[in-house]
Amino acid sequence: MKQREFYANQELVECTFKPQKMTKDANKKNNTMDNSANSSKRIEKLYQIGIKIVSKKRVGDRDKIEIENEKNQKFCTFKPNLEM
Repeated sequence: MKQREFYANQELVECTFKPQKMTKDANKKNNTMDNSANSSKRIEKLYQIGIKIVSKKRVGDRDKIEIENEKNQKFCTFKPNLEM
């Protein structure tokens, strides 16, 4: 058991990452009403960016679908007479 503890401690000594824990005071600062105003602005900004990305994808998808349909029309043999 002591050997395991020794190796576990040895691994910790070799680690370069040292996380910094937040204190209760820092947590309170992060949860204030001021941050909620900033976070709502950030949420709105991210939402607008998301809308732009989705609309660009939809336009690109339509183009891909139209190209695929044009390719497939070459192989269609049925041509109805619509001049009645």
